[in-house]
Amino acid sequence: MTTSYILERQQELRDMKRLARQAEAAAMDAAASEAEAKRLANEHRIAVKMARINGEPEPEAPVLPEPVVEAVAEPEPAPEPEPEPKVAAKKQTKKAAVKKAPAKKPATKRTKK
Repeated sequence: MTTSYILERQQELRDMKRLARQAEAAAMDAAASEAEAKRLANEHRIAVKMARINGEPEPEAPVLPEPVVEAVAEPEPAPEPEPEPKVAAKKQTKKAAVKKAPAKKPATKRTKK
């Protein structure tokens, strides 16, 4: 037997997957229309060059249809619960003093015996 919160979570996952597929399809359509626009621009560029070579009038630029942009509803993220404030211990602000090695004693004079 499944509980209601598991069923709700499964439904949320299905909804998120459906929205992700819609966004992916929209991105693919945009990429395809962009590629088509580039192809048409390239063909026009070549046609203009060929017209110049052959002494013909230049062809008109192709009219690109405006892409239809559909609004894809983005899922609103669930509000995250606020974390409980932690009581932070005071950090030591002073660094531990570094002990210096004691100064070396001057070498004693050696006298000749």
